[in-house]
Amino acid sequence: MVSCSLTSFAEVNLPDPQVVALEASFAVLNEKAGQPLRDLRERYRENVEAWMQESQKKGDLQAVVAAQEEIKTMDLEKERNLTQWPELERLRGIYDTATSKISAEVDADRLKLKRPYRERLQQEVGRLTREGKIDEAKRVSAMVTELDRILSPGEAEETGTSDILWAFTNRASVESIKDAEVKTIDKGRRITSKHDDWSYLQSKRTFKPPFRLQTRVSTNKNEIRLPLRCFVWKTAWQGAEMSSVEG
Repeated sequence: MVSCSLTSFAEVNLPDPQVVALEASFAVLNEKAGQPLRDLRERYRENVEAWMQESQKKGDLQAVVAAQEEIKTMDLEKERNLTQWPELERLRGIYDTATSKISAEVDADRLKLKRPYRERLQQEVGRLTREGKIDEAKRVSAMVTELDRILSPGEAEETGTSDILWAFTNRASVESIKDAEVKTIDKGRRITSKHDDWSYLQSKRTFKPPFRLQTRVSTNKNEIRLPLRCFVWKTAWQGAEMSSVEG
């Protein structure tokens, strides 16, 4: 004879179904906003594969190996020397430029999604509080606080949680003026110039204030200049470091 017993447990504080549905809906929209970047990546991979197949037909082993390496490491930020294969270098340049542009558009689209999402979450905080679901209300309130930090970058602390409008992430994110050269080094990038004056890099994006500029730089010249529209912040000490400039 087998006897069974039932044990009752205290109610577990599970996530609120309406909040879960709201989070899921936002996640879908956020993922959809990133589709242009995934499409671009796929087109680049297909272009490199097509070039690899042409190189294989020509019996060019080095080109095939270079294409395989590029496909394998296409998402890695690293110094690339593709001058030996002009077509592959051309494809990579197009991809980098398009990535910079589309990334900015995707970031802007995702930022637009966050504003109404934040308002909906704030409404849920009130509802959950009224219903006595305090733990869940606190969880959702923390999400609102995090979104407030993202949507107010000028007031965000340097915690890495705010949305970055633009970052010097790769060579394609800047435009070289008078042959300014960029090389990736251990903890950053080295910018060099063949000219004595007016050789510089500039971002490929423009921004509306308010915004915060954060940079850490050193130089072997007399000064560092950061021109922002009609304003120029200037440091006149060799080896100076600047961490935060607001404009």
